[in-house]
Amino acid sequence: MNKALIAFFLSIFYSAYGASQSCVCFRENIATDYKNVDFIAHVRINEVYYNYPIENQDYVRFDILEILKGPKNNSMIIQQEVGNNINNDKCRLYLKANDELLIFGNLDNGQLISKPCLRNKFAMDSGFVTELNKYRTLRKHHKLITDSRTFCTQFNDNIQFSTTLQNILIKSNSKLIGIYAVVFNDDQTINKTEVVESLSREIDVKIQIALIKSSWAQCAVNNNNKFIVVVHKTSDENGTRLFLH
Repeated sequence: MNKALIAFFLSIFYSAYGASQSCVCFRENIATDYKNVDFIAHVRINEVYYNYPIENQDYVRFDILEILKGPKNNSMIIQQEVGNNINNDKCRLYLKANDELLIFGNLDNGQLISKPCLRNKFAMDSGFVTELNKYRTLRKHHKLITDSRTFCTQFNDNIQFSTTLQNILIKSNSKLIGIYAVVFNDDQTINKTEVVESLSREIDVKIQIALIKSSWAQCAVNNNNKFIVVVHKTSDENGTRLFLH
């Protein structure tokens, strides 16, 4: 069987299973996930070499439609996650030529690497344009986000703050994403909160009050004394709510 025929059958196989295969993934908040990757881009796939250079790694080449973070690069290795746990035993990111998606990656010795549990999102998925616009907003504040602390277990697991977010009434004129800076004194007490990117004036006030009331005792910050909180709108069958994640 020649290579062209093998590639044809592989494309049918991957198309049939598609990107719909779900993975059980742990993610940080959206700001930390943005900060922790080297590359984010809206791309269109040109070629996929399955199980290359080794089994369970796929080599892909693509056209970049828009760079959202990192250097321009037109190729990537997808490290398929096999055998992580009982839920992720066959967790894969299925790609084929002409797929269009938002793809995330990290540099390893100059080679971009992506994995199924990064925030990759296909253009055919619902909410793709919304997700793309969120990362355009984060790109505007790239230096502030990367220079500041964005994650603290004590804060991110704060049920009271999460409940406050989910109880805020979301109006149609509010923006997709809000970015807030908690500014600390040298003794780690709160100096003030700042609105970096507004959701709406009414929502901003509620979020700033909730931030001031939150416990920050174990959340030491970086040299700029700022902790960045990114809150974004997410819609599902229960309506539109605000989330950190």
